[in-house]
Amino acid sequence: MGKLGEKSRNIRQKIERKLAASLTPDTRGGRPNSPPGTTESSIGQGTGENDVQDLITKLRDYNNIRTGFQLQLAGGVTFDAPENDFEDLRFNKLGLWVNPSYSLDEHAGILSDFSLVGVFRYTWVDLIEEGAFGNYDVGGSLVWADEESPLSLTGEVVKRYSDHSKGDSMRYAGSASYRINNDISLYFSAGQDLDNNFDDNKEFFTISGISFRLGSPAKSKLK
Repeated sequence: MGKLGEKSRNIRQKIERKLAASLTPDTRGGRPNSPPGTTESSIGQGTGENDVQDLITKLRDYNNIRTGFQLQLAGGVTFDAPENDFEDLRFNKLGLWVNPSYSLDEHAGILSDFSLVGVFRYTWVDLIEEGAFGNYDVGGSLVWADEESPLSLTGEVVKRYSDHSKGDSMRYAGSASYRINNDISLYFSAGQDLDNNFDDNKEFFTISGISFRLGSPAKSKLK
């Protein structure tokens, strides 16, 4: 059995053993296993339930891991209101994205840690002074993410074919993310971005930051 499948099975078995232990009648008191001195109010508040809840959360995470071919579609439009005058509101940008991706399952061994993501993007822009033009972006990225490691890495290359007078351009970028815990992650990205069609500068960018989640995830109440 592959790495992810074996871990999922092991987690299920641990949950079953802990649940079975908590439901086995205690021959001394005719109730579920409880150490001497356990009171009604303390049942379900020990570390056993927390352990099972942690295992359930891990199992959900593994079940959410998707493999094989996936396809994401997106689109958007923007409107411009020169000088904040909504009577002159005009449609000035359209974008369409298609992102196919493919990742191998656990039977592929170390290759299951890698995913390929394609980038196909079309943007139409209407500038008042320069007129309308289209951008056609084609490229892809390689993602490495091991569920046992807090670190994930991504490399991306995108070629832009543009109708704009500035011509075509390229994007080269690399990024890294480090998961401190389930709620906090650090990220860093650097590279050369695509031509923005507005100036002659080839933009080298760096982005770093921290992301965090507020609130606690819902927990399943064991009964």
